[in-house]
Amino acid sequence: MTIGHSTHTLDEFIGLLQAHGATCVADVRTMPRSRHNPQFNKTSLPRSLKKAGLSYVHGTLNSVVEVRA
Repeated sequence: MTIGHSTHTLDEFIGLLQAHGATCVADVRTMPRSRHNPQFNKTSLPRSLKKAGLSYVHGTLNSVVEVRA
């Protein structure tokens, strides 16, 4: 599944992930931060996801695919 945070709130984003059965977020952004949406920064997003029972991994698409294999 592919999802972007778009203009969703953090709660809406987590709700979408849970509604579709996601268990892990693979963040493939080169620069995992957002000036306008700091709740999606690499320093805060993993903590929020963990509280919701979701795991987080950051890396390039190739490295994330290797971890899954």
